[in-house]
Amino acid sequence: MNEASLPPELAVPAASRLSPDRPNYALICAAHSAALEHGESGYMDPVSG
Repeated sequence: MNEASLPPELAVPAASRLSPDRPNYALICAAHSAALEHGESGYMDPVSG
């Protein structure tokens, strides 16, 4: 499934689960998007591993 086929609310992490105010928010969102783009079921957290 690619990002384009997801409902908009699933294309980015829910603010209740990942605050947009987090310093590494963009990095995490990039990892999330890359996983979706490649059809992966998940990704390593870019901060904690």
